[in-house]
Amino acid sequence: MNINTLKAAQQGAQQSTRTAGDIGRQTQSVNRDNQHISETSDKNGKVRGERKIEQEKAAFQAAKRDAAIEIEHAQKQNLVSGLQSATTSALGFVNRFLS
Repeated sequence: MNINTLKAAQQGAQQSTRTAGDIGRQTQSVNRDNQHISETSDKNGKVRGERKIEQEKAAFQAAKRDAAIEIEHAQKQNLVSGLQSATTSALGFVNRFLS
């Protein structure tokens, strides 16, 4: 082998080493980017989960409030109905008494 062949082989090896180093750095960069994306995704998922929980809590509170209003309304209706019934009975008694 002559000196030129050895120099060419050395330069090829150095270029391969540089290329391998570039690939390694690019791989590390991609890995860091992927990790950042993963962490961001995890944070976003937690935020979405927390928002969903808050929405469900608000919906539950609204349903609870609506149920309380319905119960109160039903109680008032029962009271009015009971008063009407008592008034009708009393009027019936008075009418019989006066007859």
